[in-house]
Amino acid sequence: MLRQFYVTCRVEKWYVDEGTESHGPYLSRHDAIADAVEAAKLLAKPKKPIEVILKIRGSEAELVWSSRKSFVPVPQFFAADDRRLVEEVAR
Repeated sequence: MLRQFYVTCRVEKWYVDEGTESHGPYLSRHDAIADAVEAAKLLAKPKKPIEVILKIRGSEAELVWSSRKSFVPVPQFFAADDRRLVEEVAR
């Protein structure tokens, strides 16, 4: 069964949600994504894939990282520094 970690923003704070559990708040989108990817890497197993999804109100959800793929492109709206840091975490 596929597990999904959702990175969301509520009241200008960032959270990582899975099912009914919520972790945070994080002070930045980068921190929330980095923590979600790190947790997903630790928990993923061959028959139990995990995805990290960025879900922002008013826009479509975007896949940030997947244990099924070695690399998923980072959404274009990330600043260059955020892109570099997220790519490092995703390795």
